[in-house]
Amino acid sequence: MRNQVSEARNVSASALASAVNVGAWWFTASMHPAVFVLIVLLLVVAVVVLKTYWNPTARLAAKQDYSPVRAAQRAKVTRHRARATECERIEMEARASDDGVDIPHGHNSGFETLVVDVWNGNDFTLRHRAVGLGWLPFVGKPEHVETPEITRGRLDRTYPLNGDEKHQLAKIRATDGGRIALAAAEVAAHIHRYPVWHSGVFDDVHSRVDLVSEVTSLTNAAIELRDQTRLTDVPAGNVGRDDEIVAVYVQKTELLQSRADALLDRLRALDDLRGVVAQIQQEQNKYDWLDRANTIDDINTAADAVADSLHAVDLRDRARASEAVARIYAAQNKGPWPSYGGDWT
Repeated sequence: MRNQVSEARNVSASALASAVNVGAWWFTASMHPAVFVLIVLLLVVAVVVLKTYWNPTARLAAKQDYSPVRAAQRAKVTRHRARATECERIEMEARASDDGVDIPHGHNSGFETLVVDVWNGNDFTLRHRAVGLGWLPFVGKPEHVETPEITRGRLDRTYPLNGDEKHQLAKIRATDGGRIALAAAEVAAHIHRYPVWHSGVFDDVHSRVDLVSEVTSLTNAAIELRDQTRLTDVPAGNVGRDDEIVAVYVQKTELLQSRADALLDRLRALDDLRGVVAQIQQEQNKYDWLDRANTIDDINTAADAVADSLHAVDLRDRARASEAVARIYAAQNKGPWPSYGGDWT
């Protein structure tokens, strides 16, 4: 390699010497100094450009500095940022798709709380259960019977997380798969809020999705992805210079990144379902409005409008007649109206 560098330098020096010789010959032959100076400048620029963009030494240094491990790390960070940006976009579109629910400060939706419970290994169904008089000493809690109403109520509620749960929520959001699971919880919460989702439309066409199972599955996949990522820590020192270890690290890193991309694709599919449900809800709102408006009978309402107009005309005629009588009486008697306690009609 050193011989190649020396040869490259010799080539550059030879090119420069040849340029000077050609310039000297041209100056001697033509005797035009301005032309000579211009040609020499052009040749010098050409040599500088050649040495800048065709530099075997720089290429050799770049080749020696290249590290497959660092390249895999850079690609991992880039793809992680792209997935985080996509999750943020999906969450923003979900929030803008409907009016949503005003969640009190410090509270989280039922689906976000579900992610935290699954991540911590807790049973989400322990929340929102009847306690009866179980808060009293020596009084047991009533036996729990899970019903669709209780399940829906558990998801409708918002939950204040304690300090440990809030800390855990931040850790979940910092992981690649956890970020996707929380975005899926946001999307699922919006699907759950649409009234049409709880109608029989999706059951009739066998297209209903178990949102709790979907969010739980994504959360478990995120936990598995987190644990697998910990197994493939970055090789350093002598280990990082072993070709076999480097090859396995690059392979496993790419494999885990592909798994994260697949989880993101599941999130996109769930968001597509949200878009369909939102469209159906919009159509349902339209039909509900038209149904309410069509309860107004056109013929009867038009007849009532004519009757009200005729009544208004009659009132105006009575008012004008009363005004005329009042003027006549005032002109003849030049005094106040006599008191009368009877019916003027």
